[in-house]
Amino acid sequence: MSIKLKLISVMLLMALLLLVVSLIGLFGMNNTNQSMKTLYQDRLIALSYLDNITRQVNTVMFEVASVDLSQPGDVKTGLEHIAEAQKIYDAQWDLYSKTYLTGDEKVLEEQFAMLYKQYNDKVVTPAINAIKKNDKDALEYIINHTLKSEYAPLQKTADQLIKLQSDVGQELYSESQSSFSNILFFVVITLLIGIAIVALSGWRLILSIAVPIKNAVDLARKVADG
Repeated sequence: MSIKLKLISVMLLMALLLLVVSLIGLFGMNNTNQSMKTLYQDRLIALSYLDNITRQVNTVMFEVASVDLSQPGDVKTGLEHIAEAQKIYDAQWDLYSKTYLTGDEKVLEEQFAMLYKQYNDKVVTPAINAIKKNDKDALEYIINHTLKSEYAPLQKTADQLIKLQSDVGQELYSESQSSFSNILFFVVITLLIGIAIVALSGWRLILSIAVPIKNAVDLARKVADG
């Protein structure tokens, strides 16, 4: 093989090494980007919806428990706050329901929806009616008996949904770390193999140039010496 072809071969090997490492790097960056996109869109945004949902449920509960039936202004304000919280709840729940749900999350989502309807039918709606009718006894009974028993399973399911976001996020992070470790391993191995091949090719190229020159010099010396 001529020196020209050997030089071309070494340059091609170096270019191929650079291309392979670049492709592996781009693949890793794309995987990381997809993981972060999934974490943000399907977990962090969903978590913000769930947080707002629980806040509205707690707001309604607080207004029901703290309304003063002897103060018409307080009653009006309390009912307005309840209506506003329910409106926000409906909007946030609709947004959350449209996010990507895992199999377990779908089960919990359906369970929460069922419990909320039950909570709304047995606590919120009767409480609103009692407030509007200024029925103190009915309202106190709801607060002291019905509310706690109906709220507890609802809150438990909400906590499970929130925890699930954290657990799935942790899984995505672990997968991202594993992918990073694998890509780093392949990059290092590719670089080591590529450097070894290029070094060997370069050494052979040097020998192919140096040895003929040395032989030519030796021959010239012999001719000069007679």
